[in-house]
Amino acid sequence: MTTLTVVTLTRSLGTKTLGRCKESVQAALVPGVKHVILVCPREEFHTGMRYESARIDDYTTIVDDDDVIEADSLSKCMRIINDNELDMLFTDEVIQIEQSGVRYESMRGRRTFASIATTPLSAHNLCILKSSAIDPRSLQIANSHGIGIEWLMRASVAMTGKVGHLPEPLYTWYQHPGQHSKVYMKKFNACFPSLRKNIGDTWGIKTGDITQYR
Repeated sequence: MTTLTVVTLTRSLGTKTLGRCKESVQAALVPGVKHVILVCPREEFHTGMRYESARIDDYTTIVDDDDVIEADSLSKCMRIINDNELDMLFTDEVIQIEQSGVRYESMRGRRTFASIATTPLSAHNLCILKSSAIDPRSLQIANSHGIGIEWLMRASVAMTGKVGHLPEPLYTWYQHPGQHSKVYMKKFNACFPSLRKNIGDTWGIKTGDITQYR
């Protein structure tokens, strides 16, 4: 049986939003799938922990401690992965703006390989990765540029493996104040030219749309 670990990294078990995350993941568990919560109060260790935790099972996915997934999400994803021997499968998502209560569905154009290789916003959906397909160089690139590891792990698998898209909003991203802030985006934009070149030089950048599965 193919196994999957859902990983949630949190600063504290007392984090206010962790309860809704745990509840949603527990409701979605199926045979062969487990939920692991890792506690790390120090932000500087999170990149390394996310990378290491993504390699602990046949497949892994990260659900942030303030986000939720749909009850049928994991069963649908695992069926598609097993039927098609995918290295990566990602879904659509709903964005919930916490301070205003605004809620909307968003794809942000991530149906293409090029978009996955060029934006960290592609890291805010349900994405299941085959652990053995994750390139260790993604961690090196993340550390050298100070950019989120989840996006780069996905880019490494997307550019080199078999990828699928499930076009259903099975993940809710709770966007909190300061997320993708001006400070972060200024930092990202400053290093983007060298970062994109690094991605292209390391894995190449595929062209075209990503196969959709139902």
